Amino acid sequence: MRKIDFFIAGVQKSGTTTIYDLLSKDSRIYLPKIKENPFFTNPDINEDFNERLYSGYNSEILCGGAYANAIFFHQSA
Repeated sequence: MRKIDFFIAGVQKSGTTTIYDLLSKDSRIYLPKIKENPFFTNPDINEDFNERLYSGYNSEILCGGAYANAIFFHQSA
């Protein structure tokens, strides 16, 4: 699996979905169909989750993700 180049960390009503939707329209950027990626904030999720989430990656220039609640976790910084 390719490493994630960027991650949109937001809070509710901060525009996370709008940014995600705009970036997902660019053919040079891969974003998974599921926007909310709790992999980095939920210790019960294993690497297989990310592999399935990013299985549609087809060599786009950038690979990203998002999680609107990520900002609430101290690991996000």
